[in-house]
Amino acid sequence: MGMPIADRLEKQETLREWLRWQLAQTERTIRELKAQQAEQLKGGESGPSSPARPMAAAANTAATASPTVKGTPRLG
Repeated sequence: MGMPIADRLEKQETLREWLRWQLAQTERTIRELKAQQAEQLKGGESGPSSPARPMAAAANTAATASPTVKGTPRLG
């Protein structure tokens, strides 16, 4: 017999919460990159852009601030 429905439901709800959190992180990174791009275009900078830096910051945040629900290990 498989996992009880209550446990499966809790796992799915935890996953949904984490995915919402992850989406918010991604949206924030996209906003930051768009703002940086707009500044570069506005300022006329011709140097290479560096999108890796905000992404690395977002990845670090994801690794340290991922939500935990009822003792469930972080998924990120």
